[in-house]
Amino acid sequence: MKRYIIPMMAVAAVIGLGSCSQDTEPRYQPAAEFQLNTPAFATQYYQLSPEGTLQLTCSQPDYGFSAPTEYTVGISLTGDFTDLPEDAEEGTIPAWLPLPTTFGSCIMEISEQEIAAAICELRGISNEADYTDLGYQPLYVRCTARIDRIDDSGSVSNVIKLDNVKGYFAASGPGGPEYIYVPGGGNGWSFVTMLAPDANYEFYTGYAYLKDEFKFTGAPEWSDQAGNWGAVDADGNQLQNGSQTNFKVPAATGNGLYYVSVNYPALTYRATHITKVGLVGGFNGWDAGASIAMTPNDDYTIWTAEANLSDEWKFCMNDGWDLNLGGSADELVQGAGNLPAAGNVTVTLNLSTIPYTCTFTPK
Repeated sequence: MKRYIIPMMAVAAVIGLGSCSQDTEPRYQPAAEFQLNTPAFATQYYQLSPEGTLQLTCSQPDYGFSAPTEYTVGISLTGDFTDLPEDAEEGTIPAWLPLPTTFGSCIMEISEQEIAAAICELRGISNEADYTDLGYQPLYVRCTARIDRIDDSGSVSNVIKLDNVKGYFAASGPGGPEYIYVPGGGNGWSFVTMLAPDANYEFYTGYAYLKDEFKFTGAPEWSDQAGNWGAVDADGNQLQNGSQTNFKVPAATGNGLYYVSVNYPALTYRATHITKVGLVGGFNGWDAGASIAMTPNDDYTIWTAEANLSDEWKFCMNDGWDLNLGGSADELVQGAGNLPAAGNVTVTLNLSTIPYTCTFTPK
């Protein structure tokens, strides 16, 4: 089972309150069907690959007020999206499956590895020996959307058909180490920086101060048996166990804080440069573009800011919602729920250890 990443925040809008003083529950207008757009490549031959991404776009549901929305993509081999996968009888194959990664934007960059793994599951294939290449086959796609933590706010899109999609065997079972470590110039080549896995130990993510050069390991030691991954090409993103070539920080963005993700089955990584860590919430109308900037320490692991957090709020990165931290002060998680009001405080965000945490000092 994969961890479902939810890059969203709770909505605190109160719509249509009645005159009764006891009727204090938020109201919203149920959204009508929203549109999943048919991509230009829908009728072309499309070969999935472990490192590829497939972009889909959709319209935003109208809830009667501006609300950040969580989008989940589902796929089917037959076009049948009638029953929920969890309602399928034990031992039977569901008619469709949701992909594990969710999105906070109408522009969705979908991992082709996730699609391939879901196709295998829909075919009832769990090991490579049973896999047969069926060539190019139709793939049906639907999107669901809901406001975070409002379960009955869900709405579904139309179904689109991709005429000719060719998959490959992609396992969805457990595989990787407990953590993946990122020793490098940013931490003195120590093993203090860790990336945390999803539930299947396939995708590892976390924040790292990348300086000059770095590597990945599967244990807090230099062990080829556990995984000691260097680069095939110092400027590429392919991991190779036992390689003596270090990865280099991209010259275009330079040293600094990065959000790093490792695809363990494909042994590839991606790094998103974090140019701003900010505070966003009810105090500024949930405008991520106007978030309160935090100030880092020398190794970009401790961030501080002064703010009057009079309402629910979160941490957001790069003035957007793709990367955000929420949940609780002692366990901050990507895409988790809003943090409660903290008052007029100095906020300290600690990205040096997992779980990530934050503390508050009254002003």
